[in-house]
Amino acid sequence: MEKNNFVVLLDLDNTIWNHVPFAIQIVEMAKYLNIPYEEEFYNQLSNFWAGDTLQDILVSMNSIGDMAEKEIPYLTKHGARGVDFLDSMTITDTVSLNEGAKEFLSFLKSSGYTVLAYTDWFMKYQCFIMERLGIREYFDEIYAWDGTYQKPNKKRIQNLVAKFPSKRFIYVGDSLQRDMESANHIDCIAIWYTNKYVENDLKIDYHTNNLSSIIEYLKSIK
Repeated sequence: MEKNNFVVLLDLDNTIWNHVPFAIQIVEMAKYLNIPYEEEFYNQLSNFWAGDTLQDILVSMNSIGDMAEKEIPYLTKHGARGVDFLDSMTITDTVSLNEGAKEFLSFLKSSGYTVLAYTDWFMKYQCFIMERLGIREYFDEIYAWDGTYQKPNKKRIQNLVAKFPSKRFIYVGDSLQRDMESANHIDCIAIWYTNKYVENDLKIDYHTNNLSSIIEYLKSIK
């Protein structure tokens, strides 16, 4: 298939696929780590992901693992390592494709779009989930979190766009703050996948709660 002039940036988590509820998964994480499940673990883990933004910090699995050990003392209290904690998040995660995801990805591939995964999680884990869901073939490249900054860091997305001169960009993501704000850092078509639309000041060209509905919208873009 000959490529067209559009590059599509796709968020993955909660856009292409969805996760088992956190309250259910954390029990399985404790089993995987061979530590007792207690409310203390739940509360520390919740606070860890709700903490200060990492968008200005270069990250790696080791650095995030070290941060987890420091900010979730329940782990070291029971002899669990931060890197094993990161493994547990993916290994125990029961994911499923969102409505219309397969149809949408198939359309992009058959229509000659360059499709890039643009994710705030690590390459190792995202490839694992892609293979599990049978969708790796739909992506030309994966731009993961390894050695980069968290969304919506401006440098990160601008550096990516610079690799594709003369191309037009389309960004599809679920997070208003991370994805749509990232989209507003570049000249692109911003598509917000959401079940909870709220008024905002960002430039958003299209919003929907069904990925397959984006197909007709893209067909209208020349």
